[in-house]
Amino acid sequence: MPEPLNFKLGTSLDITVVLDEESPDSVKITIEDASGVEEVTDVNMTEITTKVFTYTFQSDEQNVQGIYKAIIEVIKGNYTSISTVEFELYDVSSTWRNRH
Repeated sequence: MPEPLNFKLGTSLDITVVLDEESPDSVKITIEDASGVEEVTDVNMTEITTKVFTYTFQSDEQNVQGIYKAIIEVIKGNYTSISTVEFELYDVSSTWRNRH
């Protein structure tokens, strides 16, 4: 898996998915924080076009810092696809990030 992108706590993140197939039955997102706690659970992503969906996640400066997982579930008929993307949220006033 590629290195996660890094963002400071309090950042608004636009997570966009481009699908191979048009018009799925549903595209949902779950976001887990670095402790495994679900910050967002099975929320419908916004359809931009029949193949492009987006979700805006507003992190809070009080969120847990570390690696987050965005889990995307696409359903079309009997087919379900699940993909995971990781990103890092960190506190710029902390030295935590320098301990990696």
